[in-house]
Formats: sequence, C-alpha cells, structure tokens
Amino acid sequence: MFKFKPLPIINFKTKHNQVFSAPWKHGQIFLSGQPCLCVPYEKFVSQGLSNWLEWFINIPGIEDEIEQWATSLSSKGSTIMFDVMRAKGWKNIICDDEPQTSLHLGFCRFVDWFNSKGNQILGKQRSMGVIALNCLNLPTQLRFQPYYTCLSGMIPSPKQSDMFTTNNVLKALVDELLNLHKSIEITPPKYPHVRKIFVRLVGLIGNVVATHKAAGFMSHSAKQFCSWYEINYHE
Repeated sequence: MFKFKPLPIINFKTKHNQVFSAPWKHGQIFLSGQPCLCVPYEKFVSQGLSNWLEWFINIPGIEDEIEQWATSLSSKGSTIMFDVMRAKGWKNIICDDEPQTSLHLGFCRFVDWFNSKGNQILGKQRSMGVIALNCLNLPTQLRFQPYYTCLSGMIPSPKQSDMFTTNNVLKALVDELLNLHKSIEITPPKYPHVRKIFVRLVGLIGNVVATHKAAGFMSHSAKQFCSWYEINYHE
C-alpha cells in the first residue's frame, strides 16, 4: 500500500506538447470548455531530477552510505563482478580530472505500465506508466527501497503509449540528464561549501515491451538492429 502526501511545488512549469500518437480525433490536444477554456485531454505529471537530487543529497547519512559502499567494494581484491560498480563500464562515468570532493552518481531508469483498476484480467483496464530512477551508488539493501526512489513521471492512461509517445514524455528527463551530465552544484551537510554532483544514466530496467518503447531495444530473436531503423544485423 502507498500513502500519498501533499508536496510543495518547486519551480512548477506547465507545457503542452503534441504527441505523435494521440488517442483522440485528429491528434487534438485540447478540449473546448466554457467559457473560452482550453483543457488538456491528458496531463503528464513529472518530478524534476535536480530538485530531487538536492533533497536526496541532504538526507542525513546518505553521503556516508555512498562512500562506505564504494570503499567496501574497492577493498575486495577479487576480480569477480558481484556489483554493477565493479563493472569495467562503470569506470567510464568517472572523470579523473575532477577534484576528489566531487561526487559521481550512476542511475538506472525503470519504465513499466500497470492497471490502475487493480490486478484484474477481466473488466475495465486503464494502463498507467511509471518512470522511476534509482541511484546505483547506494548499497544493495538500500538501492531499490521506495524512500530512495525518484518517481520521475507518471505516463497518463487509458492505454499504453507507443514508442513515439513514450519518447515524447521522456524528453524532459533526457534533457535534464544532459544538463546533469555537466554537473550540478549542491551544498550538502557534510561539506561546508558547494559540491559538484555528476549524474550518469548507466542502465535501463524493464520487460521487453517497456525497453522497446523507451530505448528501441529489440527482442533476442529480432533481425533488425533497432526499432528506429530498418537495418538488419548483417548490414
């Protein structure tokens, strides 16, 4: 069970975007209201990752958890990869020319849909999408806990969005990740001055349908390289 609490709105912005696969007639995105009102058909609710990061870094003891887990992994001499931070690809997100006071965070993105009417097969179904981010620098016992999960967005119902619409709603998150790739300055409780935080997206979690819509991944038996291009593997 989830308990919803009202949160203060920070830097709230509203924006109307035309999607490629609108489920309504002629792709119209507004309903006519009285008097002279324009009401969007659907609303996409999202949370800014920059604002969430500022809250996340200021959690008491969170920096110690991240640093202690990194020290624990580096102290193990085994070459066996038992955590994503031990992978060779993980080292590619670390900038050696940055000062030691900077913090490099790797996130995985989760995308999936669920029936808001409940876990039922028969009857009415309304598919809503979830976009969530988890920090992979945390210890495994904390990494996927709801408290440390960033609920980045809720894709509106009533039907699952296709690949084009999914990428349209992901655009805001992608643009923010590109900015966070260059770093963001946050004043955490452990440091007296600002600290540079670098953010990288290093993984995508989801089933075959979700990864196909969110990143263009194909199934294991597919002959095409990607969903976006009609190019076979041998080409």
